Amino acid sequence: DTVLIARSLRQVGGMYQALCDYPNAINYLNQSIILSKKTNYLKGEASALNDLGLVFICQSEFLKALQYLNKSLEIKLKINDTKNAATSYAQIGSVYLRLSNYEKALQEFQNALELSFSINDQWNIGNIFGFIGSLYSDIGVFKKAQYYYKQSLQIDSIIGNKYGIASNLHSLGVININLKNFDQAISYFKKSLIKR
Repeated sequence: DTVLIARSLRQVGGMYQALCDYPNAINYLNQSIILSKKTNYLKGEASALNDLGLVFICQSEFLKALQYLNKSLEIKLKINDTKNAATSYAQIGSVYLRLSNYEKALQEFQNALELSFSINDQWNIGNIFGFIGSLYSDIGVFKKAQYYYKQSLQIDSIIGNKYGIASNLHSLGVININLKNFDQAISYFKKSLIKR
């Protein structure tokens, strides 16, 4: 079955990515893309393109990553894969965040939020609020960063995302240092240690 082979190639590529063996990851993901295209397996093509974008993020090749992530997003929107399209918007936003293109990053995060709210994907909403908090922290708008980290923390607490809870508590600690609220910062840091 060709679809099964395309999936397997993608999984092997993912394993090589996890091992930081990027040349092999790229090779297997490209094979998965080619096979998915030949069989018109759009979901598989979108997934492999997305994974290839993530490989380029790992290599700090952000412009190349954007090319693949955007191709993946285009297919996901075409096949009405709302959940994964929202994730793609968030990933694209995070690349723009790394490139310090804050306006474009915020636009992509807002696109991700809109789709995530439309399907009530709390996990993704919590993550995106955290990304937006990071954006405002990076540009020194600490009160807005604090607001979004608290939003993310609230959602992560409801859905039981322990990693998200610890990460947001830590981020709130850093924000409170910047706001000169040192006692509050210590409190957040201590809480983040308990959650890890």
